[in-house]
Amino acid sequence: MSQTHCKSCGAELSGRFCAVCGEKVLTREDKSVKVWLKDSVLNLVNIDGKLILTLKELLFFPSRYALNYSRGVRVKYLKPLNLFLLTNVLYFLLAGAETFKTSLRSQMIGQPYSGWVSDIVEKDLASRGTSIEAYAPAYDQKTGEISKLILIVLVPVLGAVFFLSFNKMGLMLSEGFNLAFQFWAFFTIAFNLFIPALAWVLYKSFGLMILTGGNTDIIYSLVILAFSGLYIFLMMKPWKSKNSLSYLARIILIQGSFYPMILVYRFILFGLTFWLV
Repeated sequence: MSQTHCKSCGAELSGRFCAVCGEKVLTREDKSVKVWLKDSVLNLVNIDGKLILTLKELLFFPSRYALNYSRGVRVKYLKPLNLFLLTNVLYFLLAGAETFKTSLRSQMIGQPYSGWVSDIVEKDLASRGTSIEAYAPAYDQKTGEISKLILIVLVPVLGAVFFLSFNKMGLMLSEGFNLAFQFWAFFTIAFNLFIPALAWVLYKSFGLMILTGGNTDIIYSLVILAFSGLYIFLMMKPWKSKNSLSYLARIILIQGSFYPMILVYRFILFGLTFWLV
């Protein structure tokens, strides 16, 4: 071996792999098409294997994925951040529903701050000399684009909530962020694939229609609340205390944080969209 120091980190070599960073010393054979094809196939299989296992545990065994990643079993999984970014590709490709993108109509009618929004929108449209019918489609298209870009702002907020709720159980802040990435990755998949279908089925339920007055927003919100609550309950089991009531109270506290969290997200979304349209 003619190479004496690692090309990546400069450490002295004692074999074909650097003991410090793991970089491999390349030979002429390593650059052959045969080796290139072999490495490409192996890397692809490895990535696919990680993805399948991670998605399986994300969807069906959330506590196992959370616990394993927390205690250092990480090689066989995708990182929570990478998983979150991957599932957001799905959100980019699919139309999505109202929870994240929030149309102009929803901003002007369905939020606690809607009165303020209505006032500034009406004043702005009057100064432009245009109607809300002409303005709304452009707003809705732009807000859909922006919502997919700023969804990540929900991660550190939820991560901090996880940490504050379970730090006495040994949860660290970085682990809270990982759990937040995991939750939002699951929620993005469920939000695009499962929740709308389940909400539609429940909406067709005669009894539930009577109970909610046929309000689809209420039905959709109830489904989201149930989905997210159950998932967090299962995901956080590794940090469960001996007192079941205390554990349930922490889960309810986290659930309670969702409304103000989404509210702040929607307010930021309106401000950015209104500024850019």
